[in-house]
Amino acid sequence: MNYKLIITLITICTATSVFAQRRRPPDTVTPYWVQKTKRASSKMYAKRIKCDLKGNLVLSMGNDGGITSKMPQGSYYRVGTPKNTGKLDRAVKAAFKANTGAAWDLVIKEANTFLKRYAWLGWGGYVAYIKGKAQMAKKDIKGATQTFKVAIDYAKIGKPIYYFKIKRGSIEVDLASENWKAADRKLRGIGRGRSNLPFIYVSKGKILEGNGKSKEAMFEYLKVATVFKNDRGARMEVKEAMSRLIPLLKNLKDNRYKFFAAELKAM
Repeated sequence: MNYKLIITLITICTATSVFAQRRRPPDTVTPYWVQKTKRASSKMYAKRIKCDLKGNLVLSMGNDGGITSKMPQGSYYRVGTPKNTGKLDRAVKAAFKANTGAAWDLVIKEANTFLKRYAWLGWGGYVAYIKGKAQMAKKDIKGATQTFKVAIDYAKIGKPIYYFKIKRGSIEVDLASENWKAADRKLRGIGRGRSNLPFIYVSKGKILEGNGKSKEAMFEYLKVATVFKNDRGARMEVKEAMSRLIPLLKNLKDNRYKFFAAELKAM
């Protein structure tokens, strides 16, 4: 066989091997990763990731974790860490207990403990959302407003699925504080997918009521109470729409209020 051909083949194989090593992730794909840009190929895996309160990351690389890589806030697109971490579990379990009657103070305490160390590691938006809802339950509107504000920043680099919930929580705070203009502005930024419509219509109704437009508000509530009546995912909004619709119909001496009162009672 021609020696020049053998040397050429060896050179090509070596170059291909080196290129493959550069492109492939570490030997073990871990649940800890950072995506530097929107491109999936920019994902980097690590053995462990830490963050500070400002969102600066330190990635522990290699099998022994001795090699580290620093990534300042703003230099990465998304972060992923395991959901089943102890601190996260404690914050979530506290929220579920609070929903069944336990103190909301515990939710806020556990959420704060988590956010002090892990806010920028993928789940910060979710935990901040839980904290904001707890603050709303305690009528701490000012605190909830600030929490949802930072929750949106955390969510941008975390799980996109929680982004709408956080934006929704921010609107709920504005509605609770009768900040109608802010609520209306944020509401316009919510996508018009079917799953979002019940919340949008109920919120529009509240804004209209707040601006003295009860008749217009009534039509928003009617949309939810009739069109989405059988949607399981809209149960909470349907009940709220009916409860707000009934007194409006009564004031207009519209006997349909009896129908919706019976429907609400049966839910």
